[in-house]
Amino acid sequence: MGSGIAQKSAQENFDVQMVDREEKWVSRGQEIIANLLDQAMERRIFKIEQVEAIKERIVGIVGTENVNPNVDLVIEAVFEDFNIKKDVFSILDDVCNENTILASNTSSLSVNELAMATGRPDRFVGLHFFYHPAKNRLIEIIPAKTTSGETLRAVENYCKTMGKVVIICKDRPGFVVNRFFEEDIIATDSDNDLILLELVSDALPGEFSFASSSGTGEVSSKLRWFPNCESLASDFSTKGYNLTFRVTDNSCPYFSTSTKQIKFLVRKPNIDEFGFTPPNAFSPNGDGINDTYTLSGLLDPSQNLPIDACDDNFEYISFVDRTGIEVYNSSDMNFEWDGSGLSPGVYYYFIKYTISEYKGTISIFK
Repeated sequence: MGSGIAQKSAQENFDVQMVDREEKWVSRGQEIIANLLDQAMERRIFKIEQVEAIKERIVGIVGTENVNPNVDLVIEAVFEDFNIKKDVFSILDDVCNENTILASNTSSLSVNELAMATGRPDRFVGLHFFYHPAKNRLIEIIPAKTTSGETLRAVENYCKTMGKVVIICKDRPGFVVNRFFEEDIIATDSDNDLILLELVSDALPGEFSFASSSGTGEVSSKLRWFPNCESLASDFSTKGYNLTFRVTDNSCPYFSTSTKQIKFLVRKPNIDEFGFTPPNAFSPNGDGINDTYTLSGLLDPSQNLPIDACDDNFEYISFVDRTGIEVYNSSDMNFEWDGSGLSPGVYYYFIKYTISEYKGTISIFK
């Protein structure tokens, strides 16, 4: 995720330091960026001079302690581990000047708690990018209770400069967009004895939480699970995960236990489930009705582009005329095409995702 954030920032003319613990990981990040930019150049999204300029704006840095102290914004994108993030921010607090804003790309940890773990809670926000940051326009800004208005405005301006669709949301599990599972696990004892409910297996990938609970007669505890692409380790095949819960009755003279297993099935939606039926005509004649063509934000969900999956993300859409000449191309899911300069008639579109492809025709009326 970090290399994607660096790439997108550099594409929008920001000077970037890409930081990691070891040289091999910095080099790996630069390699990933170079490969993606080469693909974009092959699809004629960027020219070679643009690609070279983007690369030049990204400087690799080994060691958090070597960050330029005068940077305006630092975005942390390490593992979803509170203590690891806390250690990173402790170093940044010492290295960066008092005006530097710190942000975390967390998707599930408490932004309020992270802010208080830094020495600058007024200049701290959660900044949740979505995969892939260079392609997905959506971003969540999560201000902590201590975040100043000046900090929030500065981060929002940064996001909008990058062409992001900004959602400002409160610090709560999953924020707004992340899909997460939340369920109360309940145990009961008909004799109204003292019982203990606990989780005895933890096979779920990603972040999850469950606290043991004890009480008389009936007890409950909330299970929260935040699955994400990174936790699936690039293996997005259908999988089942089992959780085992145990209830213990410690009352004398009997001691008894019982277990219950819950199975979670994680799978990708089939293409047919998207029900993708895009509109097939528009009329760019300046009458204010159906003047542009888009595949996002439409009232009929089936007309919008399919959502990104972990391993199948929108890459671009291309329109060609009957002679095969490309007349429009965009790598932005939220594109709006005005058809300017084109004659009425039938045009052909090709939509490319990482794996999936969609083809069809569209008519222009004037």
